[in-house]
Amino acid sequence: MYLGIQNLVMELQELQNGSVSYVACSNRNIAINVSLSCLYHNSSVSYNRYFVVSDVDREEFFIQGYDLDYLLRIDAEVFRNRNKNNLLKTLVNDFKFMKMTKENSFIIVLFDEISLLPYEGKELDKLLSKFSIFASRFNTAILFVSFGEHPEMLVKKISKKSHYISGLAVLSYDGADLKLDTKMWRNNEGVFSHGESLLKLGPKGYEFKIDNNSIDNAIDNSICYTHVDALEIDKSLFNSIHFYNSNEDLFADASQKAIAATLIFCLSSRDQVDSLGKQIYELRTTRGNFLKIIIIEKVQKVESCVRSFFLECGTNFIFEATSNSDYINAMLPSLKSMTMSKALNPSFENIIESYHLVAEEENGFLYPDVFVNKIYSIVSMHINDENIKACLLILSPKDEISIEECILRFSPKQGGDYCTAINNELYVFIPHYVENSFPEIFGQVLSSTSIELFKGNRIISKKNKILDELIDIKNNDRISHADAEFASKILKEHSLYKLN
Repeated sequence: MYLGIQNLVMELQELQNGSVSYVACSNRNIAINVSLSCLYHNSSVSYNRYFVVSDVDREEFFIQGYDLDYLLRIDAEVFRNRNKNNLLKTLVNDFKFMKMTKENSFIIVLFDEISLLPYEGKELDKLLSKFSIFASRFNTAILFVSFGEHPEMLVKKISKKSHYISGLAVLSYDGADLKLDTKMWRNNEGVFSHGESLLKLGPKGYEFKIDNNSIDNAIDNSICYTHVDALEIDKSLFNSIHFYNSNEDLFADASQKAIAATLIFCLSSRDQVDSLGKQIYELRTTRGNFLKIIIIEKVQKVESCVRSFFLECGTNFIFEATSNSDYINAMLPSLKSMTMSKALNPSFENIIESYHLVAEEENGFLYPDVFVNKIYSIVSMHINDENIKACLLILSPKDEISIEECILRFSPKQGGDYCTAINNELYVFIPHYVENSFPEIFGQVLSSTSIELFKGNRIISKKNKILDELIDIKNNDRISHADAEFASKILKEHSLYKLN
């Protein structure tokens, strides 16, 4: 099974049995066409096919421009959400009730993104885990296709729970171009991220758009520049292969010679992220859009914000550390007809600054002023109930325990867990707090007990009290220059999610 995009290599769109994938679309017509194209091109396989539809009228499928013969060839049982409730809330139970439990089945769910956007933290985790468990138990492939105005927001939310999914992509218009932006796609042999594939809508659904102006026959289109540690490359794929002992040597040579060649860089440590991003950005902006730039990760559990940073710098493909050489070699030929049409941010400084801000937030530790402003915004604008399920902890370390040691124990467990240091006290905001659960919450985010580290603590769990505390910090200038310098030191010297 696959997404049904014609002319696009199968590895880029394969749908695995026992897995869940998401394609977020920027409007309903795109989502309808994705669903129809996928169903049409998978109707010949011997699987049970189910199509679950919510918030789309039947007539909308007949005005997309397909002929009747095309629609009649689509073979699937169709289910419609008629009661207008949130489709996703009871979806797994509905699957079972409607007997959609035959092994080796294929389910497509077409829905409005508004059904998923409200889910946060533990609720989102629980929902996605249900879909994953169902897919695995019945060896079924599930494809969720959403439509709405905020596909990137939806994908960012889901990407934090990537262990539950096998595919995640955005399909939207960028000017006149329709682009498939693959955030992550996984199969049995590896995982990759791909910045963009240009598509067009044809008589049989979506097709990969081959750039007729591509310089396939350029003198260096069959030349590869590769880091020696990247992979065991299949030498039959290229007329000439140049090997380099470092990314710096590869960059230096390619920046003088490469036009349409394939460049394969190696990410072997987190310390390389900034410099490698800058090298890729310079190559893309000075040598053009015909270069095929690939990164092979050699470190485990690279954060999604790192991959987004590399894609923003002009990378074509990123392969995770789990991807084996055979899988990567099988993918390489598909790159030769691709060009980078994405317009890059004209300022590399803006790209890297944005990346650092996101990376710092993923670690959970924020500058004191950023912490105060962010938590004030969360509590005042996004929490309406006075009896909120959130709390602000203010913790005073024991004399023999440094504030830095306390911070380095901090490990956010949910989106929105943040901490900072003000006047040698640790401030921790937890958005999912249940009254009288302080010991459990404390142990989760600090991997310790309050008795071990702190001589005193305050728990503020009322909305107005949290806001009063934050206002007092701002109005009375309680954040010192030393607090800001200390935060800079922590963010510069430590990564709370260290890559080994």
